Amino acid sequence: MLKTTRFCLWSYRWAVPAMMGIIFLVMLINLTGSRTREGMTGYISSMGIMYLTLLPFLFSAMQTPSTVRFALTMGQTRRRLWVEMPCVTVALTLFMDIGMCAMFALQCRIFLGQWLPDAFVPALLALLVAASFSFTALGQLLGLLGHRFGGRGWLGGIVGVLALITAVVLAFVFAPLPVQMNFVRLFFEPNQTLAAVVASALGALAVCGAVQGASWLLLRRICVK
Repeated sequence: MLKTTRFCLWSYRWAVPAMMGIIFLVMLINLTGSRTREGMTGYISSMGIMYLTLLPFLFSAMQTPSTVRFALTMGQTRRRLWVEMPCVTVALTLFMDIGMCAMFALQCRIFLGQWLPDAFVPALLALLVAASFSFTALGQLLGLLGHRFGGRGWLGGIVGVLALITAVVLAFVFAPLPVQMNFVRLFFEPNQTLAAVVASALGALAVCGAVQGASWLLLRRICVK
């Protein structure tokens, strides 16, 4: 049961912690310079947001082709693999997010004297975790496109992801001011925490559901040579 998920976790059981250790050392070197508290807070926060979203996306995109080849070669049907792929996405995302959150919390404790920067309220953390799951799912779709169509698939997938991100950013930038203010209040006002968590979860589910549907269209036509 869930043999593909277990295989992925077992395969990357050392690679992910090693990657976290390298990132920790690089950031540690950058933080030991002459920085103000505000500078260190901004650096840790910006790096935390970038790594929580970018690394799961890249890792998922790179490992998806090998996961598909392993599963289909070992006799798993395409339908059973398709059903299990969300489990792979959730497991790998949690594996990476837990390690990265622990690493950033330790850095905050060492350099700031607290476990999280002041800006990282629970609602914002929920948004980042939801974004991490969404980007991991998009990385899975990118990996399937690359596996199915080769270089054209990789290029088209990257262009598509960049276009999607650009569209979301532009939609927020050009949205009416009341809409922007409501979004900010949703994620930064303490009494809106539950609503922010629910909104983040629904957004991640919508993205992952769309990716799951597109994944079946690709997976059913993938052949193992």
